[in-house]
Amino acid sequence: MSEDLKCPICGKPTAHIYGNYNKYGLCVEHSKQEKAGEIEQCPDCGKWNKKGTVCTCQNPWNKNKEEPKNNSEETTCIICGAKTKKGYFCKDCYYEMLEYYDELDYLNSFYETKEYYYNLKNNIFWVNNLEYAKEACKKLFALAKTMGDYKNGNFEETAAKDITYLLNKKLEFFNKKNAENEEKNIQEHDDLQNVSEEIADYRRVYPATVHCNDGHYVRSSNEKTIDDQLYKMRVFHEYEKRYKALDGNIYFPDFYLPDYDLFIEYFGVEKNKDKNDHKKEIFLQDKSHNFEFINNNKQGILDEVIEDIVEEYKRKKQK
Repeated sequence: MSEDLKCPICGKPTAHIYGNYNKYGLCVEHSKQEKAGEIEQCPDCGKWNKKGTVCTCQNPWNKNKEEPKNNSEETTCIICGAKTKKGYFCKDCYYEMLEYYDELDYLNSFYETKEYYYNLKNNIFWVNNLEYAKEACKKLFALAKTMGDYKNGNFEETAAKDITYLLNKKLEFFNKKNAENEEKNIQEHDDLQNVSEEIADYRRVYPATVHCNDGHYVRSSNEKTIDDQLYKMRVFHEYEKRYKALDGNIYFPDFYLPDYDLFIEYFGVEKNKDKNDHKKEIFLQDKSHNFEFINNNKQGILDEVIEDIVEEYKRKKQK
């Protein structure tokens, strides 16, 4: 039975020291917050809240709302569509949303949180990556939950409506995109007619068959490492975006990060050093874009290299 004890806040295993379990059933992190006086339990409903905040059960605005639907009535998670019998989320998406919620302690005011909410909402609307949008929507809901800590109001219901609208728009976009696959395949064929025979042969001999965590397909395990790291850092990126260089030829740099107008080229074959240097020289002639080049000798720490590159451009953008 002890192995089944879960924290009532986040669902993680209950903390225990020398065989004694936390009397409230809290996990290690939340038991520390309870001891530090950062959170407190509502005496009426038993819900845990940040210290000094009004519990939702004491909110008169909420009391005037309609009674919640019967928990036995099945609904679907607003993020992933999985069946759930309670709330807006399935169990997994709910806990992931709570992780974002716990990270938002640094926000100082309701208005700062509100501004963050609408900026993120706008970002989700424009991004063309469904998985990124789903993750960002979890954070959007967490921000609404944080706004509720500052002011009474049903911000979570508003967030749920926003998320449903945003993800439906994304699904419409990708359904339309799938319907145009045949036309895109024709365009890919036309592109290959405009590139050098060497590049065209490479793309035919090494098809993109390696599946990445965000759904992209790339051409090697090292490119997968790069793609997965970008996805882990929640950096919007495109794989092999078509690029016309100043020499008039068509190229397909490995990754493009639109937020930083940055092309990343991974040179994976050391024996092609002269060709790689030539390509680098051509790219660097174009001062209207940013370019970064990763050499084969760094492949053992590719994830760290990508993290350093992204952090560098984040700092540049903030200046």
